[in-house]
Amino acid sequence: VNHPENPSSSTSSSTTTSAIAGEDDNEQEVGNILILDHLNINHEKGHHDWVKSFYFSFLGCGVDPRKAENLKLGKKTLWANIGANQFHLPEGKPTAQVLEGIVTLTYPNLDGLKSRVNTAMDELNESQFDVLEETKERMIVSD
Repeated sequence: VNHPENPSSSTSSSTTTSAIAGEDDNEQEVGNILILDHLNINHEKGHHDWVKSFYFSFLGCGVDPRKAENLKLGKKTLWANIGANQFHLPEGKPTAQVLEGIVTLTYPNLDGLKSRVNTAMDELNESQFDVLEETKERMIVSD
């Protein structure tokens, strides 16, 4: 989650990641990547409250018990579980890492996200969090 006053924390470009099953494994455009276990994204130091609001309260990720103490202390690395995958969220020194791309999460439906979006908007009002698009089947947010 990025702070709007930090110009290095803006995210505006998009990248799509996909896995393609090909005839010959050596010819796959994805370099033979079969699974992505976790995504490591540095967050802005001093803003564990934003990380908690975005990843846990809004997205509904689970707190990995191995890093639960860090959430209570409000510092250091957090691990957010989502299905069999994780976001690893270490503190940046001092700014947030900017991911030049898009991370897509799939939910059975968007009812939960839609019910939490107003709270997220309030809690993240000083960050770059915004809802860019919302339809019945899709919600695009920036952080």
